[in-house]
Amino acid sequence: MNAEQREYIGIINQSAEEVILIKKTGWEEVNLPGHVHGKCQIIYTLAGTLHVEIGSESYFVPEKHIAWIPQGAEHKLSSNSRQVSMVIFLLLSAKSQ
Repeated sequence: MNAEQREYIGIINQSAEEVILIKKTGWEEVNLPGHVHGKCQIIYTLAGTLHVEIGSESYFVPEKHIAWIPQGAEHKLSSNSRQVSMVIFLLLSAKSQ
């Protein structure tokens, strides 16, 4: 995990419940170890592929597809040493409101 990714996870954890965070990445290698935050996460891969692990389940997210990660679920993200470009949405799920 690089410094920018670590800082962004901190922003997620400190943001108010009603705040929706949106981040568009450039081309970057993704290697985020297991982490948890209080917002659900929707990831749209613009280019490249993403590997998502949620608990004991593992998913391959191809280019131009969406992954959904429930809030409070421990998850890992990686790009298997390939660079990926994506849009990430973080929001409180309607279920928890």
